[in-house]
Amino acid sequence: MATPRPLSRNSKPTYNRQDPAHLVVDPKWLVKVFSLTTLAAFVCAYLAMCFLFWQGSWQLVLHPGRNPSVKTGLPTKDVRFGPDQGGRPQLTGEFYATAGTGKDAAPTVLYLRPGDGQLDAHDAPLLQMLHDLGMNVLAFDYRGCGRSGQTPHPSEQRMQQDAESAWAYLTGLQGTPAHRIVIYGAGVGASLANRLAIEHPEAAALVLRNAAADVTGTVRREPRSRVFPIALLFHDRFKLDGLSTLAMPKLLIDAGPNDLGPEDRVRQDLYRSAGLPKMTVELPTGDPAGEQKALNRFLDDRTGLLPAAVLLPQLPSAK
Repeated sequence: MATPRPLSRNSKPTYNRQDPAHLVVDPKWLVKVFSLTTLAAFVCAYLAMCFLFWQGSWQLVLHPGRNPSVKTGLPTKDVRFGPDQGGRPQLTGEFYATAGTGKDAAPTVLYLRPGDGQLDAHDAPLLQMLHDLGMNVLAFDYRGCGRSGQTPHPSEQRMQQDAESAWAYLTGLQGTPAHRIVIYGAGVGASLANRLAIEHPEAAALVLRNAAADVTGTVRREPRSRVFPIALLFHDRFKLDGLSTLAMPKLLIDAGPNDLGPEDRVRQDLYRSAGLPKMTVELPTGDPAGEQKALNRFLDDRTGLLPAAVLLPQLPSAK
């Protein structure tokens, strides 16, 4: 740095710009300034990236479809529910009804779908299978998906609120007795179904299909996530807490190829630790007929919901 000339007690500081010492800057000082500036820029950039990751981390788990013209193609009735503060319904779904009213009314399945895509023809085979078992089925799109309200984007908290809205619609406007409702969750929808069952133990049964049991672990293994503090920034965890103590009858389905990856092992451990009463079924080939038999046996043996006209032969391999 510039070096002033010695001053007398009463003189003011003056600098001679012709003096070479006036133009000398300490290199160590320059290095410190450059290092601190670079570090500050890096920290600001990293914090900005963390903020963007926090805002968009839901997209690592949820991949909604947003085509308002797509439907399942089944002979269902469109339903709308879940009003916002202005009274406008935000959730759109399909109700697949069977014959019968009053005491003869069929039980109803509340289907909570995975977090990919939207309610469409890919869901139709499962909805048809449940309907063929003599059950009503309510399936719907979460907010931010399909034909439901497009804002805000889906998140675990909002999807759980949507599940509660569907329950309120069935037990309220539809007048369905809670003990005649089967809560069915697939993928991340299994977490929503589990939480709904804990909040409403009066429901008839809980069915989980290919539960997404290790969402946080899946995100941690994502290469784009390894530089971020997941514990602080990732909040859509879709946990399955409380399954070990839930006393409701449970059917736990593991369908399709199983490569025993981390997700599969966590799901199998979760199913094994689930509390009684329960029935677990493994279908390595994803056999629809075997799944239908498992559902049939569970709903007949464990809940007694099915009418005798639809009962099928029991599935010996189910346990």
